[in-house]
Amino acid sequence: MSLSDIHKKKRRKNFVLLALIFAWCALIWAITMVKMAHAEDLSLDDVLIEIEMEAEADAVAEDDLVDSLVVESGSFENSSFLSDPGKFLSGREAHQEFIEAQPALWWENWEEKIDPEK
Repeated sequence: MSLSDIHKKKRRKNFVLLALIFAWCALIWAITMVKMAHAEDLSLDDVLIEIEMEAEADAVAEDDLVDSLVVESGSFENSSFLSDPGKFLSGREAHQEFIEAQPALWWENWEEKIDPEK
């Protein structure tokens, strides 16, 4: 089969299309190189310093939140359970004895405490 005019026209169109694809790739490559050349030069030390500064800022914000908390029922230092552990244990034992002696009454009190609308 001999090459006709149609084959020559299609070959020419295909070469033009191939040249356009190469030109597009070259343009993208050139733009990337220009951007990389003008990019800010960061070293690893700079990045680590930025991370440490962000961590310190977060820690300061967290400390401010903790300092702004107010304990409404009193301070922990004045808590009788912390100053006298025996008081906590005796109160716990008394509660356990009440539950074992009168389980139905304890359950009614518990239900009223949890859902007062019942």
